[in-house]
Order: sequence, then structure tokens, then C-alpha cells
Amino acid sequence: MSGVVIDASTRAPIEGATVVVTRYDSALRESKEFTTDRRGFFADIALTPGAYLVTTSALGQLVTCIVNDVPYGVVRNVRIVLGTGLVPECKGTLVHFGVVDPDQLGSIYPV
Repeated sequence: MSGVVIDASTRAPIEGATVVVTRYDSALRESKEFTTDRRGFFADIALTPGAYLVTTSALGQLVTCIVNDVPYGVVRNVRIVLGTGLVPECKGTLVHFGVVDPDQLGSIYPV
């Protein structure tokens, strides 16, 4: 999986965003945390195939994208658009915006 985090109002990449990728379709709730670089980029090409929650924190917002399928040998690209006062967006193949309540899903919502 790889992705980029972008400011909705300026379209500039967001450096220093926290991105937590958590597998949710398995009893093993493996999680990895990333910090975006100056280009707003993060990546992990060694994820176990499965379905993931991609939780991003930046610009005072917290957003979760749902990536339904990360198969062997294919990189899923995620584009996360955040902005103060704006509705966040998640874009990409098999990527959906998710509303996740951290109080109800604390075991898989590490942010």
C-alpha cells in the first residue's frame, strides 16, 4: 500500500501526517504507523494481503479510509484529502471513506 496526504484547500502535500494502517479482516490486528514525508507520501510494500483501515491524523482532523483488498503483488494507492472545516476524502481503487468510532473499535483503532 502507498499513499499521499493532501491539503484540500491548497492541494499541497501534508508533511508529518500520522498514518496508521490496521488489518481488520483477521484475528491478527496487525498495525503499522507511518509519518508522511515532505511530499505527503507514505508506503509499505510488505503488508500481508487483506483488508485494512487507514487512519490519518493531520490539520486537526482524523479520517479513516477502508481499503477492501490488498492482494499479493499489487500496490493499492490511497489519496487522502484533509482540510480544516472540510469533509475529508479517500480516493483509490477499492478505497472508501469510513466512519469509525474509536470508542467502539478501540482494539483496532490505534490512533
